[in-house]
Amino acid sequence: MLFTYRDSKGVLSRRKLTHFRDDGTYIRGFCQYSNGLRTFRKDRIEQEFSDESDPAFLAVPIQQSTPKSSKPTENYLFEICFTGFDKQTSAELKAVAEANKLQVRSSVTKALDFLCIGPNAGPKKLEKAEDQGATIITQDQFSDLVDDGLLPESWEPREDKQSRWDELKNPDTYFADWKFRIIKAHWPALGVRLREFTDDAKTEALREKWKKKNPRYTELEPKFFNKNKELIQDEPELPEWNELYEAHSKQVIKRLAYAQSVPAQYAFEVGDLFWKNDNKSCLQVIAIVGEKLEVKQMVKTVDKNISTGFLIDNTKLVQWLKSGKAPDKKFSIHKNQSQSEIAKYYEYT
Repeated sequence: MLFTYRDSKGVLSRRKLTHFRDDGTYIRGFCQYSNGLRTFRKDRIEQEFSDESDPAFLAVPIQQSTPKSSKPTENYLFEICFTGFDKQTSAELKAVAEANKLQVRSSVTKALDFLCIGPNAGPKKLEKAEDQGATIITQDQFSDLVDDGLLPESWEPREDKQSRWDELKNPDTYFADWKFRIIKAHWPALGVRLREFTDDAKTEALREKWKKKNPRYTELEPKFFNKNKELIQDEPELPEWNELYEAHSKQVIKRLAYAQSVPAQYAFEVGDLFWKNDNKSCLQVIAIVGEKLEVKQMVKTVDKNISTGFLIDNTKLVQWLKSGKAPDKKFSIHKNQSQSEIAKYYEYT
């Protein structure tokens, strides 16, 4: 489908749609020029064309906005949750998602990418998904994602996708089974830090109290919440809704809790010292060489202390602290290979 279109700002541009749907008022399809899904009001279409080489069509510029839709990268793991569907439909959608390498979640999580909603979706789950930064999509948008790799226009990469934080319910016992003694001062080096979390129960109670004081939000919610922006952009009540929605979103109660980064964000520093639980040996980080750590192992014997140097990465040091088992001898280094001034005072065996 070829046509020229005048948007809400009065800007005229030419469009080329494929795989489009016409519901009588709106046309939604894949725009070749914008490289993504777009929705158009039919009454704003200036003229339709049958030939892409028509001079009158080419005289109109292509819209220059940068599209947000794109194909997902091959290594990017999307997490999706389905809600508001009957049991059979939900099972079918989950099977399709898993077949297309999407990780299906049974509830809204902090790492969720998409919440796919059906006709019976509840407002509380929708609010939680938005609070967690997930993108809410319809069944049609899900089909576009798995069939053509097309992401919804509202989707943006999650900043926290590469690393998220999982709250530790009992941080004091988290390292209890490790062979080396881990004190609280060591926690940041092992990726455990204080983070800010939303208190879901208190936040929900606060928002319910706020809604009672602002009944207009509840009145406008069915009309505007989770609606396509292009479909509501001319509604006279939109500015009022935007103001109320922003105020509602700010009704949040936070709390501090210790959390583990996933994947782990280790932050070892020169001088970090770890004693084994039997107090017969210890490990000390004595140098950082690029992405490697020079670790000195000191073992107490009856006659003397034996020191050995290792050049290992963060993961191997963590495995050592957890299991108590030293890395393979191929990772050991001699004194003359050391990058540390400390090693000058020790004879590596």
